Amino acid sequence: TINIILEIMDITVECSVFLDKILIDLLKDRENVKEYSSQINQKEHTVDLLNIKLRKSLQDTDYKVNFFTIFTVGNVFDILEAISDSIEGVADYIMVLLTSGL
Repeated sequence: TINIILEIMDITVECSVFLDKILIDLLKDRENVKEYSSQINQKEHTVDLLNIKLRKSLQDTDYKVNFFTIFTVGNVFDILEAISDSIEGVADYIMVLLTSGL
């Protein structure tokens, strides 16, 4: 379970690096924005799949903890997944702006 969490975190950091590259490329020649956006979309999809795998793993494990702890851990996972979703949303919005001619 911890390895899945670490992988989600690593991929989310990679997404943020690509978003940074998009912003830098926007100030230059804008040649790589589409490629960087595509990379973010692919990596965010991987995070989605890992999140499903993580939740399945947690359901299959018999933990001796109270319900509040389970609720809190679930919220942390939601936040981790929301970060990569937000990065993807920004990249998608930038692509919409570029393709609309703004």
